Amino acid sequence: MFRRFKSREKLEKSIDELNEEYDLLIDELRRVKDYIAELKQSGKMENEAVSHIVTIKKAELDLEHKERNLDQEQELFALNTQNEYQKKLEAVLKQQVKDVKQMYTSVLDVLRDKK
Repeated sequence: MFRRFKSREKLEKSIDELNEEYDLLIDELRRVKDYIAELKQSGKMENEAVSHIVTIKKAELDLEHKERNLDQEQELFALNTQNEYQKKLEAVLKQQVKDVKQMYTSVLDVLRDKK
């Protein structure tokens, strides 16, 4: 194995070069691992952000749905109130019509009796 190197100095030089290359490769491996960790963390943060946005959107939609339901309930209440008012007003008007007819009948009876 060592025969291709003619001198011990060349062999040591080659070993030193290989050790330096090994150290560079180890440093590169650490940088790659750190980069991968950053990407994983970034991915987690992005997933959490998306999850948070989805939660907010669901809450917004729920509020919009509740608001629409309240609006519909208010409209229904207003319509029911208006309907009740119209029925009461109609009953009062019918009673007034009856009273007016009765009054005119009484007046006509009095006028007939005087003749």
